[in-house]
Amino acid sequence: MTDETTAGNSIEEIEPETVALHEADIPSIDAALETALAVEAEVMNEAPEGEPEAPPAQAIPQGAETDGQSVASTETAPATPEQRVYTQEEIQGIIAENERQKKQIDQKELFIQQRSTELGTLRQQLSVEKQQLAALRAQLVNGLEDRFSENPLQASNDRDTIKQIDSRLAGLGQQEARASSIVESQTFFLRHVNTEKVGLDDLAETLRADGVDDRYIAQFKANPWEWTTPEALVQLGKRAEERKEYIQADQDRRILAQHVMHLNAQAEKLKAKPRQVMSRVQQSLNQPRQMTAAGASVSNASITLDPTRMSNAELNAALKEAM
Repeated sequence: MTDETTAGNSIEEIEPETVALHEADIPSIDAALETALAVEAEVMNEAPEGEPEAPPAQAIPQGAETDGQSVASTETAPATPEQRVYTQEEIQGIIAENERQKKQIDQKELFIQQRSTELGTLRQQLSVEKQQLAALRAQLVNGLEDRFSENPLQASNDRDTIKQIDSRLAGLGQQEARASSIVESQTFFLRHVNTEKVGLDDLAETLRADGVDDRYIAQFKANPWEWTTPEALVQLGKRAEERKEYIQADQDRRILAQHVMHLNAQAEKLKAKPRQVMSRVQQSLNQPRQMTAAGASVSNASITLDPTRMSNAELNAALKEAM
């Protein structure tokens, strides 16, 4: 007899009689537990030597390699979303929209470049005039005090000319600063506001909605680039764009609501039409029918027919008659 048979007989000999758990008392339950533990220990002691107990399974991280082979992850990879297939018309529309936007950007950059060129030309002209005026002023100032003693009238005229030159130089500086401010404001506005969606009138309407007096609105429309700072002008453009989109969306909602109301009315009419047709069919079926010679024995009294029990041919004939 083998060791396994002996171990099996030993287990059978010490197994207690089966008793319902709810009927056993506490001492019996304790004894049964001790017996089960003893049997398990005996079986473990009789296990063949040289076969080490298998280590508990460990989770293998995703991407790890074992013996040069990649181990696949046990987790299911997320499903890749299906890519939308565009039609030829949609592709052409996307290309056309990209071309339109590129053209708009190119036009803006061209305008900005032109304004920068004009500003550079103006600065060169003003610089030349400033140099000429500065040279003339230096010439008049030289020896002015001596000329007052030699020729007071000429010295007085030279002093007045110097004052005019100073005023002109100040005006040239203001002109250059103003031109620079306008170009800066235009450049900043064009690069941050979609001028295809909003214009000067839209900005004026936004100011009017804010409660700005019409006199200031007129000044704004006459020269928007100097009416406020470039940052405030861009914010006004953004608000005008949002306001215009809201007004357009509100109009679209009103049109859609009217269309839905019209469709609902049409749907109610369509729902009522089958009932009216079936009513006419029932009236037609209930009318007295002329009897043939073969059915002369049948009474000419009206007979109520049930459309649900009629064949398709009979029902079609009744519908044609009712229509």
